Amino acid sequence: MTNNHNAAFHQAKKNLLLMLVGGGIVAAVLLYWLLEPGYGIGTAVGVLLSLLIIAFSPTPSAHNPQQQIDQLQTSLTQRENELVQLQSELQQTQGQLKKVEETAVLDRTARNHFWRHISHELRTPLNGVINFSHMIGLGFYGDVTAKQTNYLSRIEQSGWFLLTMLNDLSDLAKIESDEFHLNLAPTDLQSVCEESLATLNSVITDDDVRLIRDYPDTWPLLTADERRLKQMLSNLLRNAARQIEEGYIALRVQPEAAWLQLVIEDTGEGMTPEQQTALFPAIGPDQPPLMLQEEKPNFGLAVAAKIIETHGGSIQIKSEKGRGTVLTIRIPTRPA
Repeated sequence: MTNNHNAAFHQAKKNLLLMLVGGGIVAAVLLYWLLEPGYGIGTAVGVLLSLLIIAFSPTPSAHNPQQQIDQLQTSLTQRENELVQLQSELQQTQGQLKKVEETAVLDRTARNHFWRHISHELRTPLNGVINFSHMIGLGFYGDVTAKQTNYLSRIEQSGWFLLTMLNDLSDLAKIESDEFHLNLAPTDLQSVCEESLATLNSVITDDDVRLIRDYPDTWPLLTADERRLKQMLSNLLRNAARQIEEGYIALRVQPEAAWLQLVIEDTGEGMTPEQQTALFPAIGPDQPPLMLQEEKPNFGLAVAAKIIETHGGSIQIKSEKGRGTVLTIRIPTRPA
């Protein structure tokens, strides 16, 4: 009889050891699952605590070892059933999340396709407005007065401004769809700077604002996407012009070995730290769509920051409320 009791005790100890090892494994798996989104944390913690209680609870009386074994096996069976249920719930949650993700991707694709289509359709009439106002202003269709020439110039510049906005929206859709690419080639940096400054004509209408050009004696050789570079500079300069009533806007070109530094300085109203943080929102296929945000950011600035980033560069802000802003852009002269 004693031998039978000893054998039963040995078997119980073996079962308990197996339970400790198995409980540790199950606990590790559960802790991993706890990191998964949409998982029932309370349920998993309950199972984990139950396993630990079973593993470290005092050993029942040895007068009835078979009862001890039966209780342990019953508890283990219950926990295994709960674990199977948790696995089933997790698989269902993952399936639901996958469907939501697929729907979101389809919605984003459809929306971006719509914006690209609209931008394309609006470019044709806008180009007509720009070209005809320019030709009329030059006298192709008869003489015009100085006042009419001024109005026609404003129409032309406003047309360019709207066209730039359409390009920004189209590029924003490309960025959010991960379809934004650069066409790198030798770039005429001086032309880029002058044409970018020219876009301020439709924004600055007061003689109290001066434009300062701080250019090097020798222009550096630069490989970049010329159109994108011009778009980036124009967007940043126009944003500076909208914040200033008097003073100056300066564009400084500072070559530095293998890098080009462009500095845009203004004496406008400046920004708080909170405004600086929100100035260049992150955009991309893994970011929330900017067009659906409740507080609409400046699309042009978001695109400008992405152009700098795609060139392998960076942008820094130095500003203080009421004391103007300095933007420092650094891009490699030969992007990798």
